Amino acid sequence: MRVTIAPNSNASLDNISRISNLSDYNIVPVARSYAGYDWERVAGPYAQDLNSTCSSSGVCNLNIPVLSNLEYGKFYLMSFAHSLSDKATVSRFFQQTTFGPTLDMINSWNYGTNGTNTTMNAMASWVESQIGTTPITYHREYFRARVDGPQNQNLPSAKIYGPRHPCDENSSWTRMAFREEDFNIFKYSTITATERSDGTMLLSVNGVPRTVVDSWQNHLNGKNLGPGTFRLGKWCWDTEFRLYGRLSITTANGSCIRVKDGNPPINLPFSSNLVEMIDLPALSGPTQNVFIDKFYNCLSGEVYYLSSGISSSQCNDLGPSKYNHLIGITPDRKQYIYNGYVKVNENSLENPKSDGGGDFIVTPGEERCANPAMSFTNSE
Repeated sequence: MRVTIAPNSNASLDNISRISNLSDYNIVPVARSYAGYDWERVAGPYAQDLNSTCSSSGVCNLNIPVLSNLEYGKFYLMSFAHSLSDKATVSRFFQQTTFGPTLDMINSWNYGTNGTNTTMNAMASWVESQIGTTPITYHREYFRARVDGPQNQNLPSAKIYGPRHPCDENSSWTRMAFREEDFNIFKYSTITATERSDGTMLLSVNGVPRTVVDSWQNHLNGKNLGPGTFRLGKWCWDTEFRLYGRLSITTANGSCIRVKDGNPPINLPFSSNLVEMIDLPALSGPTQNVFIDKFYNCLSGEVYYLSSGISSSQCNDLGPSKYNHLIGITPDRKQYIYNGYVKVNENSLENPKSDGGGDFIVTPGEERCANPAMSFTNSE
């Protein structure tokens, strides 16, 4: 280590000891040796020109370069001790061997009773099981199974998407009342606010009931917006597609107004022949959508997923014509609107597409996902 006196310090370089106050000194690493290995360079001003030669007997010579414009300092040989708890060791292990540890992974590790040796042995067994018995999983396969998002018919990508049935595994749902389908760069949706007998406000999108809210007010001054017709999209861009995210609408006179309390949750306390409702199990989430078309500054938010497919008479009666206005009700009586339409065509080892699905493209140049280039990782 090269040691210099810190600014505003009265310390001396002549009497440094293990009990010296580190705040009195600036310490710059020069080289290091650990666990009995040869000396090696470290990051810092000496890394480029330092020369270390070590013999087979373990004797090393360091040639420390002279750097210009350095203040007065001295070189010291310092030793440091460092240790990790078993949990920290396992956390570091998972950080290096997976895409990141969770607390459940760390806490459920079999630490045994013999300290580090047991931990090291368990790591070796874990690696061996990953290589020998754990089924292979692929990022691309995971993505293709879960890719989902709005099928906005005004976007070119709609031509290559197929519908995912709402009762299929990984179908996505959201609690926010206003979604990306209601807001796009080509046209606007009409929001109709109708006051109900109890003073609440029914909000409908293009004539279809969507949610009932307790208040319908201007975010800036708290004034009631009242019943009427408003526009969502096209000219008023300040909207977030997440629950309670920013919601901005255009009034009849063309003013852009931000709505107090933001994007409300789905809440229809009555039935309507314009809206289909089905019963759902508990959904997993919320999480970010695996894939969603984004444009301009619109923020897309959380979605919930159906962990496994469901089979019921309600599901059998559903067709694509009912997908846009489909509400699911979970056991805790929360309401979710169906959010997903994308279902990627099969392109697997068992049934590959030679052109990556190019035969589904309507207009040249609209390809979104083709076969990857061949490499050692996908030789099959």
